[in-house]
Amino acid sequence: MKAIVFLSAPAVPALLAASIIAGPAVGTGAAASAPPVPTYTCDRVAVGNPVIGVGDCRPSKGAPRTGDLGPGERVLVGRDPAVRATCHGPGRVETPLSVVLGACHSP
Repeated sequence: MKAIVFLSAPAVPALLAASIIAGPAVGTGAAASAPPVPTYTCDRVAVGNPVIGVGDCRPSKGAPRTGDLGPGERVLVGRDPAVRATCHGPGRVETPLSVVLGACHSP
């Protein structure tokens, strides 16, 4: 059973003042989570500089389907063999044929 609490008239302004001084909660919920990293998945990925993915390349998580890409974080995943590279440089995308990304590293 829940208790019902009644606040007296003098308690309400004090409670309101405390919430204004404290300010809104920061860093909680979905708003604090990072946006998804645009990702490309291709049949084969050659790790080098640049990293090149070919064969049935599929964009996900908001990744563009075609065109030149400026610098920004992206992930390129290979299906066979299983390869994953995180890239931060510019690139070029022509899905489903190929993805070329620069400034990459693979764990």
